Amino acid sequence: MVAKAYGASRIVATDILEHRLAMARECGATDVISLIDKSDDQSAVSGNFKPNEVVYSEISGAFANKHPEVSIDCTGFENSIQTALDCTAAGGTVCVVGMSQSTVSVPLISAAAREIDIVGVFRYANTYRTCIQLLSSGAVDVKKLITHRFGFSNEDITAGFEMARSGEAVKVMFSLPDRV
Repeated sequence: MVAKAYGASRIVATDILEHRLAMARECGATDVISLIDKSDDQSAVSGNFKPNEVVYSEISGAFANKHPEVSIDCTGFENSIQTALDCTAAGGTVCVVGMSQSTVSVPLISAAAREIDIVGVFRYANTYRTCIQLLSSGAVDVKKLITHRFGFSNEDITAGFEMARSGEAVKVMFSLPDRV
């Protein structure tokens, strides 16, 4: 949504879950790519991932056989960060948002040789003003991302975190009581 609000002409989303890809399309992605290898029934059931070369080819195809100038990784997983670095155009930028592991192995020399800038965002530091402007102007509507809502009882909190962990939810919202 933010990429679209800033004028991106091509927005490609990748994921392993079909409902998240559908949400990405609904939120403005021009192309969505499943990372699950569905070449045979067994692969689709077991959740085997597509080889990196296939993913690179699909991303390149979505950009008319070019490479994106900006890639954003929201997973923090090594393979995903490597894919972002490998797919990004020379002189482009990779923004790492996801923080799943404290150490990852990335093709740093290749990225440096292609003059790719690597930036990180942690806890949304220095982005609140921009976010508030995007939300208040209506340029971005995050309400559709909230797929599940829960109260604030111990049972609701447990159920909400279980839902988030299951992968079924995009975003979980807890409703705080009017009075504490």
